[in-house]
Amino acid sequence: MLADYAVFFGYFMVDHRRVSTAMSTFWLLMYVFVNLTSVMSLGSITLDSVLGIPIIWGIVGLACVSAAYTIYGGLSSVVWTDFLHVAVWIVGGFAVVCFGLNAIADTGGIAAGLVACMKAAPEKFHTVLDGSHNELPWPGIFFGGVWIVAISYWGCNQYISLRALQQKANGKPKTGFCWRLFFL
Repeated sequence: MLADYAVFFGYFMVDHRRVSTAMSTFWLLMYVFVNLTSVMSLGSITLDSVLGIPIIWGIVGLACVSAAYTIYGGLSSVVWTDFLHVAVWIVGGFAVVCFGLNAIADTGGIAAGLVACMKAAPEKFHTVLDGSHNELPWPGIFFGGVWIVAISYWGCNQYISLRALQQKANGKPKTGFCWRLFFL
């Protein structure tokens, strides 16, 4: 079995251009048909519910605006947009939690709201459930699902990770890769 594995991957390692082309095509198709479609459809649903713009016109509008600023500003504009989105998400997430907990407690602020939540639904504050739980038993999560997702992620992105680690020109890809490992 190990010999078959080595022969299979040895075939692809003979010419790295073949692997590069295959992986580039795969990830491009995944990005276009999975990521972009879900982002544009969810954004257009939001535009429909908030502003009343029909979903199809929301998709077309989001695609045109995204294409315009990507073509005009290049990859730098996309990176800065992602940076600003993350900042807004973090600040917005903390604001929603703080306002929500403050609204739950009549007096006492955020801490009183958290205590009220813990008293009202203590079962919701357990990250590790019993082994006999019907939907999420801890052995299935820790020894099954988490590993399947992790192996899939690292297996699919192994080529990208190795390319980042082998960069010789500067240390930015290696630094970014190590930060990603730190936060996983």
